[in-house]
Amino acid sequence: MYVLGTAGTKANFFEVRQFSQTSILEGTLKSTSLFILIFLVFLLVTGCSPGAAPPATTPTPLPVVVARSTIPAAESDLNSNDVASEPTTEVSPPQIVDEASVDSLSLRIESIFPLKVRLTVGGFLPDDCVEISGWEQNLNGDALFLRPNLSGLAGATCSNSQIRFEEEFDLDVKDLSVSELSSGDYFLDANGFTLPLSPAFASSLLDEGLSGCPAGDDSQLLYFDEEAGFCLLYPDTFIMRNDEAPDIVSFYGPPLDEHTLSPLQAMLFISHQEPAQGRTLDQIAAEHQASYVDKDRELIITPAFLDGQYAILIENEGEMANTRQIVTLYEDTIYAISVSPYNEFPLAADDVELVWDLALNSFTFIRPPVGQEEGQIISLAEFEGLVVEAISSHNFDWMQALMDETFGFAFWRSEGYEVTPEEAIEQLRLNYLQPDQTIIFEDTLPDLSDVLGEDRDILSIWNPAANPIGALFSTGWGPDGEGQAILIMTESPEGILAWDGIVFAGGEMGGFAGP
Repeated sequence: MYVLGTAGTKANFFEVRQFSQTSILEGTLKSTSLFILIFLVFLLVTGCSPGAAPPATTPTPLPVVVARSTIPAAESDLNSNDVASEPTTEVSPPQIVDEASVDSLSLRIESIFPLKVRLTVGGFLPDDCVEISGWEQNLNGDALFLRPNLSGLAGATCSNSQIRFEEEFDLDVKDLSVSELSSGDYFLDANGFTLPLSPAFASSLLDEGLSGCPAGDDSQLLYFDEEAGFCLLYPDTFIMRNDEAPDIVSFYGPPLDEHTLSPLQAMLFISHQEPAQGRTLDQIAAEHQASYVDKDRELIITPAFLDGQYAILIENEGEMANTRQIVTLYEDTIYAISVSPYNEFPLAADDVELVWDLALNSFTFIRPPVGQEEGQIISLAEFEGLVVEAISSHNFDWMQALMDETFGFAFWRSEGYEVTPEEAIEQLRLNYLQPDQTIIFEDTLPDLSDVLGEDRDILSIWNPAANPIGALFSTGWGPDGEGQAILIMTESPEGILAWDGIVFAGGEMGGFAGP
């Protein structure tokens, strides 16, 4: 932050006078021709004869300011460069006695990374003889001082009454991040008018273009990367670094031991530099699997989501796993979030889980994918593959992530009800999917025409407001493993797919084919 000087600099006062005298021609004219010659010379020198022609080129003005009131009206057409012009006087700006007073401050954050803040200052000038020529900005400790530089207006007639002003300019915050600016430690001081910058300051001042980013609480900070196209929250106890490697941002937790060179601390890294070059996530997962050389531990790859995008979660199985990583594709770019040391040092476990959960739950792409006309993120077949994978691996966390805001349980030839995803997961654990059960998914749906009619299918009995678009038939459900289930997939108006519910047929009744 530059220190631009002290506030309230006053203008120096000066008075410059320029005098030009005309020579008086005296003597006796002895002939008419001599008189005419001298008279012509006189006209050329003075340039003030009635009807004298103006110069052919525009003259360079003299470096003085001439008050209009000192020029006689009959002589106001005289050129200031003419030798025989009347005496002129430069009038200095008026003396500035009072400072400008400030009574309002408003700010607008136009960009978070890099930080750009637009400031609007309102108040009163002491009179109409002065103007604001600029603002001095000085960061001193936890205060951002703003002082107006006042300049006198030469030749103005002072009204001796205050004049309202409103100035808008960029706040000089190049040495601050948005997390520092909104940490609650700083305040603005504009000529004595102060404005504290509270922790909720950043999220309340964001432009509409950034309004899609998550709003954190007092213990969280917002990171925004317009070039990379994402934003997320991170704990305020962590330090952000984006100058260590191209296209990688790092978040470092507080040191947990006294090692000076390499202290134990939680670390989160986000990279977005690798182009996918047409590869799918399944291909990327296979490449990870092929390159994994640690034969003592298994590399576990499971389906996941990152801001609604299909992703893969990559982690090691075992007591000493080093990293945990989630990878997704967006606009043909590979985004990867990794945390370390994962499940390795118990002392760092709390910080690791804190930054990992917060980053994954708040990560937001700030631009829609190119070519996403209907808003659908992945195809129905890909989504159904995720549901199959989550159920087959008994991954209840990801089952819940795939569910809609409500989940329906319907019973064949009977009634049904809706519950929250949390309640649905609890019922699946207790009544439908035991730890040792194997669910088998079939390629085709059972023939339900005897019950529904030839022109209807299973989707026709589902709530049409949910927009059901797909169904999966599976067997092996329930305590006895004899139950059958059809899983219903829906699509929102924005094109977001969800697992909306299950139609269950008990094995004791012969499933969907029973009487």
